[in-house]
Amino acid sequence: MAAREWYAERSEVALAFVDSIERAIRKIRRIPRAAASVPHETRQEIRRHVLRRFPYMIVYLVDPDEIFIVAVAHVRRLPGYWTSRVER
Repeated sequence: MAAREWYAERSEVALAFVDSIERAIRKIRRIPRAAASVPHETRQEIRRHVLRRFPYMIVYLVDPDEIFIVAVAHVRRLPGYWTSRVER
């Protein structure tokens, strides 16, 4: 993961970054519809979970039987770059 490597090169905060992502994914699995929905021109249910300590969000799709993580995206860089990964 590029973000992890960026943080690892600068400090030991890389482990905290990975831990933050893992905790967020566990929360998403428990309560997938708790996060804010993302307006998008698709029939799919897209949601985003913003990490507290880091400027990243986890963008994911909620289907009846599964959750699909679309991106771990920086909140300010290349907004919406992940939209091409979602069917319209």
